[in-house]
Amino acid sequence: MTPPNYPFWQKTFRNASDDELDQLHEKFYKEIGLKINPITVYDPTTKKTLPPNLLIKDLLVKKLILEKDDMKTLLNVAFWRGYFAFNMGFEGFHVDGVECYKRAVELAKQTQNTLPPELASRFNFRYGVAENLDGYPKYDITVNHCLEHVRDPKHVMTENLEHLKPNGYAYFTPPLRHGCDSPTHLHHFMEEKDLLNLLPAGFKANIYRVKFQDTSPRVNIFVMEVFHK
Repeated sequence: MTPPNYPFWQKTFRNASDDELDQLHEKFYKEIGLKINPITVYDPTTKKTLPPNLLIKDLLVKKLILEKDDMKTLLNVAFWRGYFAFNMGFEGFHVDGVECYKRAVELAKQTQNTLPPELASRFNFRYGVAENLDGYPKYDITVNHCLEHVRDPKHVMTENLEHLKPNGYAYFTPPLRHGCDSPTHLHHFMEEKDLLNLLPAGFKANIYRVKFQDTSPRVNIFVMEVFHK
């Protein structure tokens, strides 16, 4: 892929309005030569699901969620290609997905349409922004993959938590310092306190440090688990 122009893209994303995000992502991915395609999550011959491989950070989130009892609904904000969303749907969750890149929404729906009806009905993928989740209900679990990408992470965290049931859990997975950096990252979280400072009143959190993926040379991701006090 072509190396991106960091200063240009960071400034452009920071100054963009919500309505501009879709086309801005399209231009950015075109410049760096990144193409995304539907993923294969079901074998019609064997009638078996094929859960996509997850990154280490998402494996930890999945593990923490599955340790909880009576969790059935999940909101996945910034689902990208749907790896995490489909994993959790195959675990029995009803998954609502929100994504600000329209092509990602289209591709997730294409993948969803390859599933038999009883599985496909567990997923609902829609275009939207993390800053405004009006119209969505409250969930047992919310998972946000875009805290580092948004202009106001405190507002986005609060918006997510407003859609959490009283006994629910929310998860955020921003990079640690400049780990896994990208010109679309508008914020960097240096220590746990930087994340704790975003918490609204009435919540507390567990914060873990993990690798992004097996090949990461060092621990470079936070996994933040938030719940009501």
